[in-house]
Amino acid sequence: MRRGLASTTLLVGGCFGMLALTQPALAVDCQKDFAALMQPRQKLIEHINGFSKKKVSPQVACSAFTKLNASDGKLISWVKLNKDWCHIPDDFVKNLQSQAEDATKVRGQACGVAAKQSKMIEQMKAQQRQQAEGGPSGLPGSGVRLPKGAL
Repeated sequence: MRRGLASTTLLVGGCFGMLALTQPALAVDCQKDFAALMQPRQKLIEHINGFSKKKVSPQVACSAFTKLNASDGKLISWVKLNKDWCHIPDDFVKNLQSQAEDATKVRGQACGVAAKQSKMIEQMKAQQRQQAEGGPSGLPGSGVRLPKGAL
């Protein structure tokens, strides 16, 4: 996935580089709007690519991919709306949508693991509280008072 996300940047640069040569006024407007959407997305991709260097929690990965999905949604909406006006190639749109689908799949996996991990942590905490308060066993620390003296 990293290779695909990085290739978007190259494709984008090439796409809008051609615009600058053919239609200067149009290209400036398109580049400005596109860059405003692409820059935050690129920062998220760089952040996510850093996950390979250090281990991150599923919650951090879930959050990052959720933000990437939101950024992709805005970018894809803008691209579809301005595709003809800005002369954006069909291949670029398809590539962007494919990358967004891949990111959505990874987000689902990361968020699924995060949810399972949170559930397990909550279960462990509940078990620890039950043991501290004592369960129905009547053992010391169970909260049940045993009679003192001879029975």
